[in-house]
Amino acid sequence: MSRAVVRGGKWVRENGVELNQIHNQLSRINEFAHGVTKLTHTKIEILSHILDARPDQERAILKILSMDKATINALI
Repeated sequence: MSRAVVRGGKWVRENGVELNQIHNQLSRINEFAHGVTKLTHTKIEILSHILDARPDQERAILKILSMDKATINALI
């Protein structure tokens, strides 16, 4: 399945994403973040990538999230 991403503040299609796929993805993101945090375009894009991540990407994300601020800043 293709994924929708936010670019320039707008949802765009990648690889022929259908409208119902975008709706399903937004529903999943909304359920995940409901009442927890204010959703921004950046957070929606991050969550979209996380929801579609492969196992190796999940491990990489977990490793990055466990890093301290100085180590993360060194990557940037």
